[in-house]
Amino acid sequence: MSSKFDCPYCGSTRTQSLAVVYRDGTRVSRSSRNGWFAYRGNFGIHGSLQEGISQTLTSQNAAPPSQPFIAILQVAAIPVVLVATLIGGVYGFVASLLVMAFAALLATFAGADGHAAAMTRWIQTFRCRRCGTTFEIGD
Repeated sequence: MSSKFDCPYCGSTRTQSLAVVYRDGTRVSRSSRNGWFAYRGNFGIHGSLQEGISQTLTSQNAAPPSQPFIAILQVAAIPVVLVATLIGGVYGFVASLLVMAFAALLATFAGADGHAAAMTRWIQTFRCRRCGTTFEIGD
């Protein structure tokens, strides 16, 4: 007897939602070191903190959908602000920040319905751990 979560290509029951594949392939690490040091006759204490995120390629491929315009804004924000500042000084800087904030708000509200639909499809998409097929389940 097959379930709607079984792979439609190979019939395997070893399937996972893309949300689980994404979460399980992302690792957050944190390490700290503390201690004493001596250097050229001086003594002291030191401390360091290191944080990082690593992600498998499978997890990257299973990432949730992002709003395209927001992604463009994230890439364009720094160059736009720098150029506006170079051309217009303080006024250019302030104007560019206002324009970027307005564009971000507009993109958030304009793309909300499409992004919600894409997120629903992503949540309902599964990946077969045997053959790698991705498939969407119905309601």
